[in-house]
Amino acid sequence: MLKLIHEKFFDTTLRRKLVFLIGGVVTITPTILVTIFALTYYLLGIDKLFDEKIANAISETVKVAELYLQEHKKNIRSDILQVATDINKNFFILSENPELFNEFLDEQAQFRNLSELVVFTHNGVVGKNAFSFSLTFEKLPIKDMEIADSGEIALISTDKDDRVRAIVKLENFHNTYLLVGRFIDPDIINHL
Repeated sequence: MLKLIHEKFFDTTLRRKLVFLIGGVVTITPTILVTIFALTYYLLGIDKLFDEKIANAISETVKVAELYLQEHKKNIRSDILQVATDINKNFFILSENPELFNEFLDEQAQFRNLSELVVFTHNGVVGKNAFSFSLTFEKLPIKDMEIADSGEIALISTDKDDRVRAIVKLENFHNTYLLVGRFIDPDIINHL
């Protein structure tokens, strides 16, 4: 009789079954259900809410950067016309004195906040501001030269897109062109 009581109270298989039953049903099942509901709530609710806000913020940033770039292109057109007019007005004085010509270009670049300002022919550079190295290392696209030959302003696009540049043919000089450029803020370029 003692043996029978002992087996019933200390039966390990029954104990294991109770532990697994209580552990599985009471603790694991609610944990799994809460996890499923939390993931569903996150994926359907919060994730979509933040995705829309972030997507809107990014698209607005890109729009602002594009408008900034368009404004620079419009300004470079205005700047090249003003510089070309000033050069054409002072044709006789500038063509006689190359040092004066370079000083004049330096002043124009500084006054108009231009990073490069170069006057050139097909044979070489006639004058440039102190920080212009563009024609030394780059060749201008033929289509842009043709636009300038027709008397129009050609906006030059580069592979880097790190600056806005334009070229125009000067009126009082024979086969002579004016190239102006302005660097764009790298932070703006990164937003495009």
